[in-house]
Amino acid sequence: MDLKKYTLLYALFSFLFSFGVFAQTISGVVESEEGPLPGATIIEVGTGNGTTTDFDGNFILKLENNEASLEISYIGFLSQVVNVSDTDNIQISLLNQIHHLMKLL
Repeated sequence: MDLKKYTLLYALFSFLFSFGVFAQTISGVVESEEGPLPGATIIEVGTGNGTTTDFDGNFILKLENNEASLEISYIGFLSQVVNVSDTDNIQISLLNQIHHLMKLL
């Protein structure tokens, strides 16, 4: 290949990458001390992009931003925000709000 073809390929991959063709997909599990949390909400911070966990607390989310943070929430539990730019699989353990408040007293 000559220099023009390499330059063209580089430009093409740069163009595709800038539009998120190579967007990151993250998976994980959300649980508490009692076990998995089905129906927990996972939202990519700063976007409308999100999902919920399945019956076993598992989720998969295609990110819009490769330097993303996720907010994980579930009714009755303390929400968490985690940076996921360096990983493709996470395990989140949410704390029960009541249990957390009792420890503070």
